[in-house]
Amino acid sequence: MARAELDAAIASWQQGTARLLELVRAVPPEAWERPSGNEGWTNIELLAHLATGYGTRIGTLRAVIDTAPAPVGDVDAENAAGVEQWRRAPAPSIIEEMVRARRQVLTLLHALRNEHLEATVALRGGPRLGDALAHLSEHDLEHAAELRP
Repeated sequence: MARAELDAAIASWQQGTARLLELVRAVPPEAWERPSGNEGWTNIELLAHLATGYGTRIGTLRAVIDTAPAPVGDVDAENAAGVEQWRRAPAPSIIEEMVRARRQVLTLLHALRNEHLEATVALRGGPRLGDALAHLSEHDLEHAAELRP
């Protein structure tokens, strides 16, 4: 059962992130500084938030694979710092980083073993990693729907 759960999570991640990349690449260059559908954030800040989330996932998956406790930090502070770091970067650079991080997450997902699915994590959809993995792209797709051209 665990292998099927992991395979389903990997397939969902690939489909969800492919759709996300399709949506962010469709935003015209002149629209990135415009307000998004997420009140108080521009489109570029929303994109920066998504890129920050990829980094969080990488850190969590690495910790689980290394059998270290998954890092539990101040998610809001980490997000604010990530948005601040990325918001000044051109959108194509952020998207390129997301593509790189997507490959890294996929590699880590393939490195997971059945027992990893029982790890406790601080990811949306958790606290059990297997449950969080089933919802790994939902947050991103919800935000992608808030991008405004």
